[in-house]
This record gives sequence, structure tokens and C-alpha cells, in this order.
Amino acid sequence: MKIMHYALFGVSGAVKNWMFENGTDPDVVALSDYKFMKVILHMLPTLFNYRPNITIDQFFKYGYAETKMLLCTDTINLVKA
Repeated sequence: MKIMHYALFGVSGAVKNWMFENGTDPDVVALSDYKFMKVILHMLPTLFNYRPNITIDQFFKYGYAETKMLLCTDTINLVKA
């Protein structure tokens, strides 16, 4: 989750501002882990046209390591683009 947080809100001020201008609540940065990921998994299809291959419940279960890493790398690539 720290990777997702940093990729979306720490790396690029321009991307962060673009997300806030397009409906992402600025308070998302201070949400609990579960609520943060719930917002992110809803935001990715809306803003980036990316459909995650993992649900919020799967994200917080033991396992799914490869899917979680793919989500992180795909998010990083979306931000870079």
C-alpha cells in the first residue's frame, strides 16, 4: 500500500493535482488502509481506464502476492504515462 500511496500521491505533483481535479477526494491520503485501497480500486477504472484484477477483499487476504505486485507495477506505469 505504501507503494500505491507513493506512486499516486508522492511521485508527481502534476498527477496528484490532476486526480484531485477529476474527482478524487484530497482526504484519501489520510484514510485507513482499507478505505484508501477501496477508493484506489474504484478510482483506477474511473480515471485511468484500468480494471484491477483483484478485489478489495482479496487485497487484504493472505496470498495473491503476484496480483498485488502486478497492480503496483501497472499503477506505476499508468502514472508514468
